[in-house]
Amino acid sequence: LSIGVTLNDATAGGPRSRTIRPMRTRLFVLTLVALSATSLADKVPNEIKLRYKAVVASVKSLDFESFQAFFSPKFVSVDPKGTVTKRKEFMKGIEGLFADSKSAEFSEKLIGATTKNGIVGVTFEAKGVFTTAKGKVTMFESGTDYWAKANGKWLLVKTVDKTMEFK
Repeated sequence: LSIGVTLNDATAGGPRSRTIRPMRTRLFVLTLVALSATSLADKVPNEIKLRYKAVVASVKSLDFESFQAFFSPKFVSVDPKGTVTKRKEFMKGIEGLFADSKSAEFSEKLIGATTKNGIVGVTFEAKGVFTTAKGKVTMFESGTDYWAKANGKWLLVKTVDKTMEFK
């Protein structure tokens, strides 16, 4: 397979014909395929985006009941040091923060996603400011959330934090 390409050569005063070799064509096509696959892997599914919007709304309204509904009963959190926390213990900390707070600002930036065996891994960054009686508590978290579909709903099954800071 050869593709003929006509290029204008201003120095020669006219068009000249050049053939792109088969190997270059194959490399070009493979590069396009690889770039397409990468961009597809980075897209967060719409159903998951909607779940994140609802999580953000529950945090901003300090609605602990709706917040905990996004987490599988088997949920685990892994902090930056590798410590694993099960759902019940994790929720105790969140419930305390929600109860102590008068207001909250919260946002999440979804960076990319991959899917393997029905599990969607979403790389994210989250920022929050919680106003308590003792002052403001700021948080920054980055990592990967893992979502699985159960009974028709996407639930968080695991979070692996790269960064988790409270100030």
